[in-house]
Amino acid sequence: YLLVEDKSRIDQVSKIIYRENPDTCIKCSFLNIATFNNFSILSADDGCLYTLEKVDLTTKTKYHNSPIIALQKNTEMNFLISGSMDGTVMLFKVDHSHKLKLFKIFRTIDQSVDVPLKEILSAPENNVQAIAMGMNKIAVGTKSGDIFEFQITDDMQIINPNTLNM
Repeated sequence: YLLVEDKSRIDQVSKIIYRENPDTCIKCSFLNIATFNNFSILSADDGCLYTLEKVDLTTKTKYHNSPIIALQKNTEMNFLISGSMDGTVMLFKVDHSHKLKLFKIFRTIDQSVDVPLKEILSAPENNVQAIAMGMNKIAVGTKSGDIFEFQITDDMQIINPNTLNM
């Protein structure tokens, strides 16, 4: 199922998913959509975020190791946050050219312990199900009902997505 804030975007997303050319067909399920002025960001079950401008898919970037269940935007600050079943929440700044700049990664699991991804995905206390942003904080709800709160700070640096272990 796709959570859509702007119902007019459903037709545009459908045109992308069901193109006749199998080479351009997207083989994933879109789970959430965040609409901005003239573009949208879609989250998918393949761990990728897709940028959609009008009916053109302009970027696809792998950020998470599992489905991105939660997606929320803050248009006043041009922030976007994504949350995944892999226990990660990512904070992005959306720039004027519609590019995502990754600023911070928060985790619902203890980072000092090396836990296999399969184990993380099977533990409901790690699976991000809901996220909310406000007052320089991010609230994260997990499948087990746990709630985490993370602070957004001014000293955040851009993270290169190519350095992530995907």
